[in-house]
Amino acid sequence: MAINAFIGIRNTDGTVDYIEDERDGEPSGIGIDLYRYGSERAVRQLIDFGGVIRVRPVPFDIRPLLRADFEATATDAERWAVRRVYTVPSGKKTFHDVPFDSFTALHGMADWLYLYTPHVGWEVLCDPEISDDGWLSLSDALADQLNAMPPERRTDILQAAEDAGLRA
Repeated sequence: MAINAFIGIRNTDGTVDYIEDERDGEPSGIGIDLYRYGSERAVRQLIDFGGVIRVRPVPFDIRPLLRADFEATATDAERWAVRRVYTVPSGKKTFHDVPFDSFTALHGMADWLYLYTPHVGWEVLCDPEISDDGWLSLSDALADQLNAMPPERRTDILQAAEDAGLRA
């Protein structure tokens, strides 16, 4: 069964732009993949792409393709390569300028909410008994999830996190 998530970015006015991820929404899945999106620009490109079925890890360095004028100057082949490396689209739309409280209210509709705040990084909305305000850093959310699973399941997840540069 799919564990869906919402992936958002906080705007300077406090609103949130977000998309829905329809599968593998746990910190040990999409959370690790999202950590690779470590800049505001990369996260905005992901959000602008629209809803996703799966955010894939980046298998090679495509930063040269993400030049400032990429959308205006990229070839169709470059656009296709960037979009397919990053995501598999679901056909759903991106939601823009949603009030922060409305975004957090989605926690009842999705098991996980991921929010990228520029100059802060990734945070995950979790159950209040885990965190006073419900928000944890991505690394703390992953560590909490790993602590709850049997040790034999942790090895591959820890390796994937390490490959992404995420410490749990």
